[in-house]
Amino acid sequence: MKGDECMIEFIKSISIEARAALYLSIAEKTFNLVDISDERYKYGREALDKCWDWVEKGSVKADSLYELIDNAECTGISEFGMEEEEYQREAMWYTLVDAVAYTSWQAFNRENYRYLPQAIEGIDEEEINDFINNAADTQVFSIEDIDDLKRFLLEEYSLNSPLNGRIKKEEILEKVKN
Repeated sequence: MKGDECMIEFIKSISIEARAALYLSIAEKTFNLVDISDERYKYGREALDKCWDWVEKGSVKADSLYELIDNAECTGISEFGMEEEEYQREAMWYTLVDAVAYTSWQAFNRENYRYLPQAIEGIDEEEINDFINNAADTQVFSIEDIDDLKRFLLEEYSLNSPLNGRIKKEEILEKVKN
């Protein structure tokens, strides 16, 4: 439990955008399990790209992010994990859903929504531990990867950092490369 508390303390010490970037960076690495020829790839890629746009530029609205998870056309990424037969790929889809849901939650909070969509109203900062455990089931990254990413985010995007500026996706993804 002590490690769980440490991760929650860490997440609360970095900027909102850096928190979402942590989720998205891990989801990006696990998303490598999806072949580009998979018809679901475009939906997963779109979800990640729109979330990164929110993180980097703040240019995407919360509603638009949420629709990537759950929408009337049943093309939301939340559908894909249930279809998956392979456990590692199932965990990858759930990791992606968690990252997009977290980013959407932050976007709704930033836009001062009074009521959140039901699927994300229970999200809070303590979800990070479940997210990490879910992502670990993909077997795509190591604890060292997360530690390196945490160190970088703390140095560059701490709430107390004078450099606490806009997130740069490529700079962060460089920290989680193989």
